[in-house]
Amino acid sequence: MNVVTRLLQIVFVWLLASSILPAETPFVAGTGMTGAWYNPDRDGEGFLVEILDGDRALVTWFTYDTQGEQMWLIGTGKIDGDSLFFIAVQRTSGPVFGPDFDPGAVLRSDWGNLEFHFQGCNAGIVHYAGPAEFASGDINILRLTELRGAPCNDTRPFAMGFTAFPYEASQQGVDEAFRIIRDEADLAVLHFDDGIPWPEALADEGINGYPEALRSDWQGKKDRLPAGHKLLVSITPIAISRDSLALYNNGAESLPLSSIGEPWKDADFSHPDVV
Repeated sequence: MNVVTRLLQIVFVWLLASSILPAETPFVAGTGMTGAWYNPDRDGEGFLVEILDGDRALVTWFTYDTQGEQMWLIGTGKIDGDSLFFIAVQRTSGPVFGPDFDPGAVLRSDWGNLEFHFQGCNAGIVHYAGPAEFASGDINILRLTELRGAPCNDTRPFAMGFTAFPYEASQQGVDEAFRIIRDEADLAVLHFDDGIPWPEALADEGINGYPEALRSDWQGKKDRLPAGHKLLVSITPIAISRDSLALYNNGAESLPLSSIGEPWKDADFSHPDVV
């Protein structure tokens, strides 16, 4: 078995093991949280939650005011991990029922804010803070209905991830790749296939001795990844043509190994410095 074949086997096994090992993934409020929620001890009021595009959510709270009159509160907010935050919930009033309904008579007044903190797929806590007569407090909630075809799972038995390689060579493509990693994955993969800083990698300084431009590029990519995601870094020492060593990456460009002289210009996979 030659060195290249053995190296490829090791890389494959490492990647396979990384993909199938169980991972404790944080709960995220996704599409499956859409539905009706209520507290059985407060039967007669409840919340409708709808998860929207762009990490946004819509909530409607069917409840009552301090005089016992029905009250609808509605707001849009943002998703953050396992929580939804609605900072500008409004109360509507004004029109009358039936053919005399006049949309111009609708009155919208700022009421306060709501926070949903989910403890999983079927339970959570709502924190509310309204005007003085409503004060603030917490309501435990349970799921009442769920959206068909949008199952909610607390965790996955594996870490799912994507590389940051864009679908097209544009800023839009790059941004979309990182969005998918942020919203759909819990494992991020940074795959570098553009050469190795060979002499610097062999030196005693370690990564601190790598070309500054290269370290800056790597750090910039890492900074765009969600802090809570697991990270798999894959760096290939094989050329794009898959028949020789990778080029020399000085941080600004990838150059032939001949550009850095001995012993690299004639090195192969069996060379002790390469190993």
